[in-house]
Amino acid sequence: MGCTASRAPEGRLMRTTRIGVRTGLIATAAALPLLLAAPSASAAGDLTVTATGSTVRATTGACTDGGTASLMNPANASFAGGQQAELVNGSATWQNVGAGSYTVLVSCKDGTSVGPQTVAVGAAPTTSSTHAPARGVRGGLGGGTYDGEGNCLTRTDALGQITTFEYTAFDLLTARVDPDGSRYTFTHDLELRLTQVTNPQGLNWDYTYDPAGRLTAETDFDDRTITYTHDAAGRTTARTTPLGDVVGYTYDALGRLTEKDAAGLLTRYSYDPAGRMLAAANTDH
Repeated sequence: MGCTASRAPEGRLMRTTRIGVRTGLIATAAALPLLLAAPSASAAGDLTVTATGSTVRATTGACTDGGTASLMNPANASFAGGQQAELVNGSATWQNVGAGSYTVLVSCKDGTSVGPQTVAVGAAPTTSSTHAPARGVRGGLGGGTYDGEGNCLTRTDALGQITTFEYTAFDLLTARVDPDGSRYTFTHDLELRLTQVTNPQGLNWDYTYDPAGRLTAETDFDDRTITYTHDAAGRTTARTTPLGDVVGYTYDALGRLTEKDAAGLLTRYSYDPAGRMLAAANTDH
């Protein structure tokens, strides 16, 4: 048993979970914020997409004979160009996903499609594992201590430096203290969604949701805001950047993404009669 430690590119610890304990709700702790997406997952049709740290999971019951899911970056989204993963027992998983907003679309083997559904991913970590007991400071893997619920309370790295974690009664992370004393705090709403991260400088990263639990806005430590608009089916129809640029998304009657408009740069998507994406073409206006 041990901790799985996720780190930002600069090496700061972003998330720690114990290996081999019950799953449940997972609170992400980040030097740069990450979403607590498990309780706030939304679905388009029979597709549910969640993001926990840098891991994205898509689940559907529509593809009884199996299928393929594609994780598409909005900047150049296309089914063929996305990161494709085979459905295993109705689920597909992508790990070490970079920060950004993504669209997931599923193509079933019977020719039908499910989605699309969008998901926001926080700052991209790389993942390594440590195991308890620790081997010691020199060349050791480090180790961790845990409470009765399996929450990682402390983590000791190979240099003997200790990071501590604090939780609520719902096993949601409320604070992380780095070895240098830097303290990050995490606030959640009554629906257990992450609503605010406060860094050691007292700056906040805020998340706002609509009544359906869909992310509608996030404001970073530098007070820059990105907003998201959704239709009645839960699909993202627009994303507005801090500079006021609007990226629009259009869907057909079957819920398939047909067009993305990024400040006049259009990307159009076409499908065959079975619903499989055939092409994505850009038109520079």
